[in-house]
Amino acid sequence: MHEQSAYLILEGRLDAVVSGIESEYAEAMAAGTAELAAALQPTWSSPTGC
Repeated sequence: MHEQSAYLILEGRLDAVVSGIESEYAEAMAAGTAELAAALQPTWSSPTGC
């Protein structure tokens, strides 16, 4: 049971990291220019589909 708990904690941490990266990326896209957005758009594919 202890190993399963460790995996659940790790999953939660990874979810938090992904959410943080997605948030930072969205802020950069919103604050940047249209040229920046066009240059970066093809490079990002969210693992969560957002």
